[in-house]
Amino acid sequence: MPGILTLRSQGNGWGKVANLLGFKLGDVVRSEKAEKAHDIDARKERGERAERRDRDDRDRIENAERPEKAERPEKGARPERIGR
Repeated sequence: MPGILTLRSQGNGWGKVANLLGFKLGDVVRSEKAEKAHDIDARKERGERAERRDRDDRDRIENAERPEKAERPEKGARPERIGR
């Protein structure tokens, strides 16, 4: 049985190559599209999970109690300039 690249190098189109190997080109193309759609859905779901995780982290940070600000020491009086 000749390989795909050999059949292609002999000038056969993808449809004929698929037919010679016992496939229908439409079935092959559809299965590739289904895989891509599945990959896109999986990436989208991972992205949504990451967004939820980020949102939860932001909520946790925003709702955390913050320590009170330390009071600033009072400024002392400015020394007078000599010569005035």
